[in-house]
Amino acid sequence: MFSSHLADGPLSEHYEPVESPSPNVLHDNVPINPVIHWYDGARETLATGDDDFPYACTVYRVVEREHFVTSNVPLLVEAMPDFFVEVPEGLAAEKGIPNGSQVRVWSKRGEVQGTAIVTKRIKPLRVNGKVVWTVGIPVHWGFRPDMADTLSIRRVSASPDAYIPIDALRSGGPTYAKLVDIGACIGCKGCEVACKEWNDLGVEPTANFGSYQSHRDLSPKTWLLMRFNEVEIDGNLNWLIKKDACLHCEDPGCLFACPAPGAIVQYTNGIVDFNQENCIGCQYCVTGCPFDIPRFDVHTRKVSKCNMCVDRVEAGLEPACVKTCPTNAISWGSKHDMLALADRKVETLNSRGYQNAAVYNPAGVGGTHMMYVVPHGDRLEDYSLPTDPTASPMPMTGLGFLKRIGAYLMGFGVLGVVGHFLRYGPERLEEHEEHEPGGDAGAPVA
Repeated sequence: MFSSHLADGPLSEHYEPVESPSPNVLHDNVPINPVIHWYDGARETLATGDDDFPYACTVYRVVEREHFVTSNVPLLVEAMPDFFVEVPEGLAAEKGIPNGSQVRVWSKRGEVQGTAIVTKRIKPLRVNGKVVWTVGIPVHWGFRPDMADTLSIRRVSASPDAYIPIDALRSGGPTYAKLVDIGACIGCKGCEVACKEWNDLGVEPTANFGSYQSHRDLSPKTWLLMRFNEVEIDGNLNWLIKKDACLHCEDPGCLFACPAPGAIVQYTNGIVDFNQENCIGCQYCVTGCPFDIPRFDVHTRKVSKCNMCVDRVEAGLEPACVKTCPTNAISWGSKHDMLALADRKVETLNSRGYQNAAVYNPAGVGGTHMMYVVPHGDRLEDYSLPTDPTASPMPMTGLGFLKRIGAYLMGFGVLGVVGHFLRYGPERLEEHEEHEPGGDAGAPVA
């Protein structure tokens, strides 16, 4: 217990934080915990004894949350929507910071900006004859305060706005996306099970057909399928795994092709959803999808697909597949943030020797709201990903034009018939009697 080999203990000791602006007055020779494990490069990120960082920072909660898991629940977002910095009144006067203004707080590792709350609650500390100011920041806060508007409808099938270019429809609200890092996926199928469980899709009979794949294909009861493909690349066996589900195109071919008003909607947050109450079972959406995703149910005569857990997103939660992924291979956030994350992941893959790593976000459909980081970007066909998918409202726009012409021609025809009737009246057949020589009219001829 009292071994001279112990670096710490056995009794409690006082150590200063690693980045403390003050020395340890109790132990000059051991100011910080001596049993800290230092990872490579960690010391360079700390401002130990640096006069450029003279203030202390403390963090705390202001509403009850389960860290980031519930930080988008609407009522909690409403309670604390934004990041803030609590600044002592004396420090605010010294720096000229008015209450409610924007302030910037930084360390050697980065910086944040938030609204200043000037307060008398935090008092200065006097340590070793020196005044030390402390600022406070929340440990988490809601970063989607406009979430209530994310289910505003952007486009509806078989309506005039269905064919308006997407740039003319941008609302300025948040758009979300899933990012699937194929290289980090272990093929556990947890997302597949979570999708079925959350959406109450039911169990289908399955049998092994010589693959780790659970089903041969998507179905009305299987909206998400983990596809497994063994491919030899440069003499090495590679297992190419893909999370197959709706990509939620920015220009959705299914919506362009659908002739049923309101059967397919696209929300301002990017999600494309099917309204089965309005579905007429024509299956045009199946033909219009360049990724072959929607599936027709012969029993209900309806078409279905992944809806990106729109009910969870509306409540401020991530989709079920994102929630359940054990390796964080599926990320969720704003489209802008996911694109930035995808670029960083591609850089990491490049540094590991995957020179053809790429982000799959095809421009032919305006980009997608489920994107992939593909380690072998030059072998998209091996991942069952189309190399150049396209979707355009032009065919349906042309069909609508022809329908209008047909309607006009039919209208002109009806007007012509009515006009003829009013001018000449109904046409009557005149009776004609035929008389054969030597016989009565209509008598049979021998």
